[in-house]
Amino acid sequence: MADDIGQWLGALGLEKYTSTFTEQEIDLSVLPDLTDTELQELGLPLGPRKKILKAAGQLAGTATPKTPAQAPAQDNTAPDVAERRQLTVMFADLAGSSEMSTRLDPEDLREVMMAFQDASKSAIEKFGGYVARYMGDGVLAYFGYPQAHENDPQRSALAGLELLSSATALNEKLVQRGSTALRVRVGIATGPVVVGDMIGEASSAERAVVGETPNIAARIESAAPLDTVVVGESTHRLLGDRFECKELEPQMMKGFAQPMRLYQVLSEKRLKKRLQNSSDQAGFVGRQAEMQVLLNAWSDTRRSINTSTIVVGEPGVGKSRILAEFQRRIATDNPHVIEYRCSPFHSNTAFHPLVDHWLFDTGIHEDDSADTIVEKLQLCLLPAAQPADTATQLLASLLGVEIPGELPEGIADFPQRRLEAIQDLHIEQWGSRAKKNPLLIIFEDAHWMDPSTIDLIDRFSQLKTGHQVMTLVSSRPSDQVRQAFHRIKRAIKLSGLSKTETVELISNLPQSSTLAPDELAAVIERTDGIPLFVEELTKLVLERSGEHSQSNTIPNTLIDSLTERLDRLGSAKEIAQVGATIGRQFSHHLLSSIVNRSSKALDKDIDRLVASELVEADGSGQERNYRFRHALIQDAAYDTLLYAVRKQHHSRIADVLLGDEIPHAKEQPEVIAHHLAEADRPMEAIDYWHVAGNAASSRSENVEAVNHLMAGIETLQKMPQADEAVLKREFDLQVSLGPPLVAARGYASIELEAAFNRALDIGRQLDRGITNYKVLHGLGSFYLIAGNLNQALELQRQCLKLAVQTEDYDQQLLSTSWLGTIQFYRSEMNEAVEMLNHTLDIYGLTGPENSHAYGLNPAVLARTHLVWYYWLIGDIDKAYSIDEQTLQFALELKHPLSYAHAMNFSVVLQTFLGDFETSKNRADALFEHATERQLPHYVAYSTIMGGYARARLGNFEKGINRILAGMKARSDTGAALAKPMFLTMYADLLAEKGDYSESLKQIDMAKVVADKTTEQWYSLETARTHAVVSGMHSANTDEAAAALNQTAEKAKRCGFRSVELRSLNSLIRALQASPAITTKQSAELARLQQLLANMPATISNSDQQQALELIG
Repeated sequence: MADDIGQWLGALGLEKYTSTFTEQEIDLSVLPDLTDTELQELGLPLGPRKKILKAAGQLAGTATPKTPAQAPAQDNTAPDVAERRQLTVMFADLAGSSEMSTRLDPEDLREVMMAFQDASKSAIEKFGGYVARYMGDGVLAYFGYPQAHENDPQRSALAGLELLSSATALNEKLVQRGSTALRVRVGIATGPVVVGDMIGEASSAERAVVGETPNIAARIESAAPLDTVVVGESTHRLLGDRFECKELEPQMMKGFAQPMRLYQVLSEKRLKKRLQNSSDQAGFVGRQAEMQVLLNAWSDTRRSINTSTIVVGEPGVGKSRILAEFQRRIATDNPHVIEYRCSPFHSNTAFHPLVDHWLFDTGIHEDDSADTIVEKLQLCLLPAAQPADTATQLLASLLGVEIPGELPEGIADFPQRRLEAIQDLHIEQWGSRAKKNPLLIIFEDAHWMDPSTIDLIDRFSQLKTGHQVMTLVSSRPSDQVRQAFHRIKRAIKLSGLSKTETVELISNLPQSSTLAPDELAAVIERTDGIPLFVEELTKLVLERSGEHSQSNTIPNTLIDSLTERLDRLGSAKEIAQVGATIGRQFSHHLLSSIVNRSSKALDKDIDRLVASELVEADGSGQERNYRFRHALIQDAAYDTLLYAVRKQHHSRIADVLLGDEIPHAKEQPEVIAHHLAEADRPMEAIDYWHVAGNAASSRSENVEAVNHLMAGIETLQKMPQADEAVLKREFDLQVSLGPPLVAARGYASIELEAAFNRALDIGRQLDRGITNYKVLHGLGSFYLIAGNLNQALELQRQCLKLAVQTEDYDQQLLSTSWLGTIQFYRSEMNEAVEMLNHTLDIYGLTGPENSHAYGLNPAVLARTHLVWYYWLIGDIDKAYSIDEQTLQFALELKHPLSYAHAMNFSVVLQTFLGDFETSKNRADALFEHATERQLPHYVAYSTIMGGYARARLGNFEKGINRILAGMKARSDTGAALAKPMFLTMYADLLAEKGDYSESLKQIDMAKVVADKTTEQWYSLETARTHAVVSGMHSANTDEAAAALNQTAEKAKRCGFRSVELRSLNSLIRALQASPAITTKQSAELARLQQLLANMPATISNSDQQQALELIG
C-alpha cells in the first residue's frame, strides 16, 4: 500500500507527504473520498491539497470516458413540475473554437474542450450552480435551480471569476505544450422564468427554461470582451456592493428595442470591517432590551471577565444591525474589534473564518516571495508564549503558503496536535491583543461555521483569561447551532420589530414621506417587522410609486432568499404552495380536503413545514390551524406556481368551501369570492363579492364593504361582454356601494358620484323604474354635501314623488328627512321644520328597523337639524334637550355613522352656546370614534371644531393649525356644505389675533361660497362677523354700528333670535367704543333687554351672559 500511495504522490511531486498518508492508512481506494477539510487536518497546505483533490477525482473516473458534448447527469432533487421563479443564468463560451479546430488535431481539440468543460463544471458547482447543458464550445448554467440560494447572483459572479482564473492556470499548461491559449467570455443575467419542464428523451433529456432571461444572458456573453465576466443591469443591482464592477458602453442587442446596460465584474470586494461598512440607510430602531444585554456583557468584559454572547435570528431580522450599533455604543472604550465571517461555501473547511481574516490582514499575494510572506506574517503576529518561528510556521501552514523551515516534529507529524496548536496560537494572539485594548471578537453567520472553529470558540469560552475579551456570535436558528454553542449561556433571540418601530424604521428611509397611507399600511402588514423586508419592500414601493398593485410584489433582492427556504422543504414545498393559495392562514381540515395525499404523508410534510419555522401551528388534529410566519414567505410560495396550477388550486378550494365539508365556511363569502375570481369563475365570484359587501356594510365595516363591492365590480368589468345579466349585477353592486362609500370616503366623494351616475345610466338601460329611487336618493345626498343644493333639492323631490306613488313609507322617511335638511341649509325654515317633523311622525309609524340602510338614520338626521334650528330661533333649552336625547338615541342604535353625526351636531351646539370645554371634549371623542370607524367626513369635522374650541380656550396656534388641517381634510372628501360656517369661525379667530385683512378675505370667501351653493342659514352670522371685523379694521364705528343694526333687524324678521342677540351684543360694544353716541347706546340696551325677556333659558350660554353684563 505504501509503495502505491508513494508512487502516486511522487507523480504529483508530493512524495514528502507519503509518511503522513501511510500513518493514517490512506490508500488509493480512499483517495477519491477525501475532502479538503480532511487534507487540511493532515497539515497539507492549500497548493498540495488542490493537486491531490484534482488527481483523486480523476482516479474516480467511470468506465465510459466523458466526451465534450455529453450533458451532465440530471439533478434528482429537481422538482417534478414546472415552476415560476427568479433565475440567474450563466453562459460561458470558449472563444475562437472554430479557428482552433483548423489548427489542432481532433484528439487534441477534444482534450482542450474537455479541459474547458471540467474547469467550467468545477467553478459552477463550487458555488452551488447547476450545469444545464454543454453546447460544443459553451456551457449553460443555472443559479437558483433546482435549489435556490439567498445569494445566487453573487454565486454566479464568483463562479465566473473562478472560471477565468482556472482558464488562466490551464493556459500555462497548454502554452507549455505548444497549444493555443483559451479565451473565455462569460455572460450573466437574472430574471423571471418558467423552469422544470423535461424536454428530450433519455440521455438527452434536460430541464427547459422559458423566458427572456436565457436570451439576455446569451446576448450579454456574445457582447462581452474576451476573458471577462459581464452581467446585465438586474444582476448588477443584486450584486450590491460585494463586487468591484466597471460599467461598459451600452449595447444594442438583437431582439431588444433599447440599448442594454452592461457591467464587467472585476473582483470580489473584501471588507475587513463589514459591519462598520454596512449600507444601513434606515439606522437602528428599537432593540432596547437586547442592546442592554450586550452592554451588560461588555460591562463584565471591562472587569476582566471573559464573556460570550450569541445573537440568534432569522435572515433579515437585524443581527448585523445590532452588532454594528453595539460597536458604535462602546466606541468610547476604544476596543480592538476582530470580525470573522463564515461562508456557505466553506462550512467544511477547517478554520475558514480565521484563514479568510488572516489572508486579508496579512495582504499576502500569490506572487509574493517566501521572504515577503514571512515578513508579512510576522508583522501581524503579536509576541506570545509560542516561539515566533513556531507561530509563523503554524500560521503559514494554516494559510496554505510555503515558507522556509518546518513545524516542530511533535506538531507536524500529528494532525490533531497541529489543530490544537492552531487553536493555542489564536487564544494567545487574542490574549496579547487584549493586553493593549479591550477586545471584541465577532463571528458572523455561525450557522455556516466549520467544526474546527466551533471547537475553538467552545474551548475559548470556558477559559478565564483575566483579559478584557468579549466573544460575540451571530447565527440563524437551528438545532445544530443550539447544540454547537450550548456552553454560551448569554443568548439573545431577535424577533420582528413592533408596528411603531416599523413605522419609525420606514420614516428613516429617504423619500418615505411620499408613501401613501395605504402603501405604508401594506408595507407594515407584509413585512412583519423584519427590518430587511421593511427596507427592501419600502424601496420597491417608492421606486414603483403609482403602479397598480406594486405593493404586492416581492423585491428582487429578497426572492432568492425566500425561494431557498422553500426549496429546502422537499415534498413539503407543495403543501406550502397549496397553503399559500388558501391564504396567510389555513386549516388542516381544508388542506387535507384539497391535496391528494394520504393522511400519513400529509402529516409528515406538515411536520416538516412547521419544523422549518416557515409556518406556525395551533391546535391539534383536524382542528389544527397554520399561519405563515411572514406574508412574503406566503407570496414567494404562491408566486412559484404556474398560472394554470393556481387556477386549479383556487377552483378546488372554492368547491370545498361551497360544500358542506368545512364548518362555517360560508360565513366568509369574501374568501369564497376571492377563490372563485382567481379560478376564473367570474359570475359566481361577483355574486359572492356582493354578499360579502352587503354583510360588511350591515356590520358598519364600511372600508371592507367598499373593497368587496369594488372587487365585484372590477371582476365584472373584465368580462368580455356586458349582457343583461351582467348589467343587472353591476347595477345592484353600484347601488349597494353607495352607503358604505358615504361612510368610508365621505358624502361628497368623487367615487360616490361615479357609482350613482353609473347606476343611473344602467338603470335607464334596463328600464329599472322605481328601483332608481336608491340612485336618485344617493345622488341627492351627494349633491347636498358637495354644495349643489339646487340639484340636491330637485333630486330629493323626485325621490319623494316616487315614494308617495308607491306608498313606500321607508322611502318617504328618507326623502322627507333629506328634503328638510336641504331646506334648512337654504334657510327655508318653515318648509324645513315641517319636513323634519313629518319625518319624525313617519319614523314613529315605521320604526327603526333597517332605517339606516341608505346611510344615516333619518330620525337622527331630522333631530340634529332641529337642534340647530331651535338654537337659531333662541329656544336654547329645547335645542339642548333634543341634542341630549338624540345623542342617547343614536348611541342605542349601534350604528356608528349615525352616532358620529349626532356627536358632530352636539359639538357645534356646544360651540354656539360658548361651552368650549365641553365642545373640545366631545370633538375629541368624535375624532376618536370617527378615526376608529374610518369615517373621514367626521374626522375632518371634529378636527375643525376641536381646533376652534382649543383656540377659544387659549391654545391659539394649535387651534388654528387644527382648523386648517381639518378644512383641508374635509375639502379632500369633496365636501362644501357648512364651509361658510367654518370660514366665518376661522375669520373670527384671525380678527382676534389682529389679522383683520386676512379675516376679511375669509369672510368674503364665505359669502361667495354661500351665494354659489345657496347655503344661507349661517349668512347672517357671517354678516355680523363681517361688520365687527370691518369696524375694527377701519375704526369706523358708525359704519360698523349701521351694519350690525341691519343684521339684527334681518335676524329679527327671520325669527333668528340667537343671531339677533349676538348682533345686538356686538352693536352695543361698538357703540361703547364711541362715548359720543350715548343716546343710541341707551336705546339699544333697552332693545337688548326686551329681547332677553323673550328668550327665557335655564341652560347657560355665553351670548346671554354677555348681554346681561352689557345691561348691567
